Amino acid sequence: MIVYYLKSNPKNYVIFPTPANIGDYYQVDVDDGVDLSQKTLVIRDDNPVLVDISHDVDLAEKQEIMRKRINKKRDEMNAKGVFVKSLNRWFDSDADAQRRLNGFISVMREKNIDLSVTWTDADNNNVDNFGKTECADVMLAIFELESTNHAVAFRHKDAMLKLDNPYAYDYSDGWSGRTNKENKNEK
Repeated sequence: MIVYYLKSNPKNYVIFPTPANIGDYYQVDVDDGVDLSQKTLVIRDDNPVLVDISHDVDLAEKQEIMRKRINKKRDEMNAKGVFVKSLNRWFDSDADAQRRLNGFISVMREKNIDLSVTWTDADNNNVDNFGKTECADVMLAIFELESTNHAVAFRHKDAMLKLDNPYAYDYSDGWSGRTNKENKNEK
């Protein structure tokens, strides 16, 4: 049978009739004869899953909280900045910085020109003659940073899921990006 769980409050569900505002509900296929009073809906990896009301629900909720914390740490590390060896400087790597870098590349591509401008690094120092090559070096460093941190986050989530107490998992190691010490040295 199909059970419709209200997205805003998954403890509320409807079996029949099909809700008129179906977009407000998760649709879950449940075997006939299942005692819904002994089940609850949890969201795992953005998918609705029906589980027994037990320790598993608490564990699933803890895992989801920890997964979000690990993702937040990944995003924070990705936005702290990136060191570009070829330029021997730190550059911003957050979404705004990436938008500006992509815009710079797009203008050059659209106009079919190679520009050199004065760019500002993460320490607010000017970088003269910042052109296509320098921009590509920064973008490559950001891509490498994000790829590394994605792999680190995946490793941490995988290890955390194996624990009985996800809150005991320490996900502080392995990240790439500008450290707090380096951020304190900013001008």
